[in-house]
Amino acid sequence: MKEKEIILSTDIQRLVDARRAVLDLLGQATAALKEADRLAKEAGLGGRRDWLTQDVLHDFRYGDPLPQMQKEVDRAGWKHLMTASGMEAVMDAQARDELAYQLYESEIPELTMENVLATFQDLAARKEELFERGVINCFKSLSWDYKSNSPVAFGKKIIVNGAVTFCPDYGFGVEDRVMRRIDDLERIFHLLDGKPVPEHRCMVTEKLLSRRLPVLASHP
Repeated sequence: MKEKEIILSTDIQRLVDARRAVLDLLGQATAALKEADRLAKEAGLGGRRDWLTQDVLHDFRYGDPLPQMQKEVDRAGWKHLMTASGMEAVMDAQARDELAYQLYESEIPELTMENVLATFQDLAARKEELFERGVINCFKSLSWDYKSNSPVAFGKKIIVNGAVTFCPDYGFGVEDRVMRRIDDLERIFHLLDGKPVPEHRCMVTEKLLSRRLPVLASHP
């Protein structure tokens, strides 16, 4: 039987050439992804493990994955910037909740010079407002069932409910939302004592997390 009779309607050479071209392009794409991963990790923009989310993979199958990948890169960049710059030190728990909502639930602002400068200028201008709001919200969150908790002043001792919880699956852990209020209290105490506010990574929440207690609620 002749070759033409075995495969009547298939251009074998075209198929082989297409395979070679496809593999070349995939090789280039893989190399480019590895380089992007390296650059991103060096700059604090996450890495491919952060970008290749389920949403990205869905878009890759059925559409264009680049818009969703940009969101993941911007999200990682904003998180890194807020921590590395020390801006989290002037943000109260409510401001950090609002940031988390914007990064995880709302439209993520593009990580551009204009957006970064506008955000930092706004936070710097609102430092006193955020401090005052942090104080008010701390008092609002305290339980008056304890005699040591005063509704009008800081006493010798303050009791905060729900900071450390127990989960059968993980054991003891910290409740993120409550711990952010404790960070606000620590910030307030430093300011009232005339001491510099410690960097966010050196505050009591991070000290507890360094003991490897699991975070039971990482964001709202």
